[in-house]
Amino acid sequence: SKAPFYISNKSLHSDLKIPTVTELAKLHYKRFKSRLIQHPNPLITQLSSATIPGNPQKRLKRQWCRDLLK
Repeated sequence: SKAPFYISNKSLHSDLKIPTVTELAKLHYKRFKSRLIQHPNPLITQLSSATIPGNPQKRLKRQWCRDLLK
């Protein structure tokens, strides 16, 4: 794009119509989750649960893909 250094990423994304990393992650996770739900294997459909078994609710500022949908 040969944009000068002072042009913000937000401006570049909007002008060039490029999705942000967060938007791409949401899109791909939604596709992945819909494929998990529709899968014929019952073990794979269990992977689409909202929580991971044995995963404590309290965690440091770690972010999971499923948290993007909230």
